Amino acid sequence: MNYNEMKLQLVIPDEKKPQGTLVGIDGNVFSIISYISKQLYKKGLEDEALLFTKLIMKADTYDDVLAFAMSILKDEEDEDHDYDHDYDCDCVHGCKCL
Repeated sequence: MNYNEMKLQLVIPDEKKPQGTLVGIDGNVFSIISYISKQLYKKGLEDEALLFTKLIMKADTYDDVLAFAMSILKDEEDEDHDYDHDYDCDCVHGCKCL
């Protein structure tokens, strides 16, 4: 099953999407699936978490897994990060301090 087929079967409105990022998550397919599933459960989307797991286990390629996983999350760095700060930091957001 490719990304487009999976995306058509599981639609989560933006306001219900859990915040998160795959940056820093182990790249193992099962770690990614576990992380996304836990984020959905934390948001109270149990049915969606089960459907996500069922669909992603049928993915054709690793690229499909990544694309589908990223489509589930609302990127947390868009809302919470100050990209223009002047102090040194350890972030991976592309700040000017890097």
